[in-house]
Amino acid sequence: MDFSDLMRTFIGRNVESYQEGQFLTGRLANVTEGSLIIEAIQSVYSPVSGLVTVLTPNINYVRILP
Repeated sequence: MDFSDLMRTFIGRNVESYQEGQFLTGRLANVTEGSLIIEAIQSVYSPVSGLVTVLTPNINYVRILP
C-alpha cells in the first residue's frame, strides 16, 4: 500500500495538509496517483477556498481530523 492508496481510505473526511509555505484545511474530495484534491475552506491560516489540487511530492504532512 502506498501513500495514495492509504489516503483513498480517508476520502470524505476532514483533513489538514501542510506544504512548504501553505496550510490547507478542508474535506478530502479525491485522491489520484500523485495528488490529493481537497475542498478547502477559508481559515485564519489560508485564504484559499474551493477545490485545490495538492501534488503529493510537495506534501510535508497530512492530518486526518476526527
